[in-house]
Amino acid sequence: MYKAKGNEAFIVYVMGFDHLYDYVNFVETRNKAFTSITRSKGWCRISGIGSNMEKAIKEIKDIIKNVPRFEFTYPTSDKIARKLSNEEHARRIQTKKEGEKSIDNLLNIEDEFFSNLSDEVKAELKKKLEGN
Repeated sequence: MYKAKGNEAFIVYVMGFDHLYDYVNFVETRNKAFTSITRSKGWCRISGIGSNMEKAIKEIKDIIKNVPRFEFTYPTSDKIARKLSNEEHARRIQTKKEGEKSIDNLLNIEDEFFSNLSDEVKAELKKKLEGN
């Protein structure tokens, strides 16, 4: 989407607009969504489902009321800082989960090398891989 800068299209499709209000990657998701809309020379098709999409529809209707101006409510800098902090926390948790899954996958490999390791050696290897 960002690579499309300066390369507008007559029709732009924005799918999953309901994720606009998810709090993981809130600022990034919102920026991508509204940047996508601005890439349209003609029509912009937006799709989404659920209560979050209802919020988006309300926000879009409020924006349309102000055409040709594109106005929308953006959180205060304090609220953005809190959300960014929450996003970073969520990213760290996700990275930790991915690391733990990788360690478990590594330890569960059923080839000749790992199947010959004792449980104590596997535990020590896991401990080292976790950085303890």
